[in-house]
Amino acid sequence: MLLILRDKYAEGSDDNILHVHLSREELANIVGTATETVVRCLSDFRKKNMIRLEGHCIHILDNDRLEKIACLHS
Repeated sequence: MLLILRDKYAEGSDDNILHVHLSREELANIVGTATETVVRCLSDFRKKNMIRLEGHCIHILDNDRLEKIACLHS
């Protein structure tokens, strides 16, 4: 979902910064999972330096790794 949001809503000259105005609960509903799962995944991605979270901004730091994870779960 982060990659889809990036493709649709990335702002500015850096295509890897998302200004996401969705709550964790709304992201969970879009993905079809529990809010706790979204929080855990975002935290895991952050710890693995795939994303950086700043308020409602999500900075995608490692497109390749996120794409590989997305392919594994599709």
